[in-house]
Amino acid sequence: MARKSATIRPYNTNVSTDNGIITVKLYATEIVKIDLANKTATFDNGGWSTPTTQDRMNSACTQYGIPASVCREKGTMKVSGQPLPATIKWE
Repeated sequence: MARKSATIRPYNTNVSTDNGIITVKLYATEIVKIDLANKTATFDNGGWSTPTTQDRMNSACTQYGIPASVCREKGTMKVSGQPLPATIKWE
């Protein structure tokens, strides 16, 4: 399935890069840390299981080509079936 085009919305969200690690921060919470060289991404909602957090995480997946998606099941946020916080690796 092709991913739709998305970019991370700037409202209350900051994206920075330090030593090759891309960090997506929503307010004061680092919600996604991406290491493209090692093809890993760490997702952590910091206890904020909100639609906005989920949206920013999914936008990061789309924008940086991470083959994963974040969903909520019975109030628990998961990425690729793993409860948050979680680190995923892709090929």
